[in-house]
Amino acid sequence: MTGTIFITGARGKTGREVIEQLSQHSDVTVRGGSSQDTSTHDILSASTIVQFDWNDRSTWPTAVEGVDAIFLMRPDVPNVPELITDLISHAPNAHIV
Repeated sequence: MTGTIFITGARGKTGREVIEQLSQHSDVTVRGGSSQDTSTHDILSASTIVQFDWNDRSTWPTAVEGVDAIFLMRPDVPNVPELITDLISHAPNAHIV
């Protein structure tokens, strides 16, 4: 796949591994989402880290703007189906993995 892929849960164990693997491909732009301060990220420099918080929907549009795919880590919150559906609505043309 070529294009831009957004990774939710970028600071987690799985998110970090996905970013590392995708960063190996020169035709993929990796964008990781984190609810933590993005100015001091410690994830691979090959990726762009953007503010993304499942509990703050105002962070969603910018995080997924122009992405071709979303690697979705299921959030550990009660209203998961609603949140995922709403996030996907911000990136209607993106593939969800």
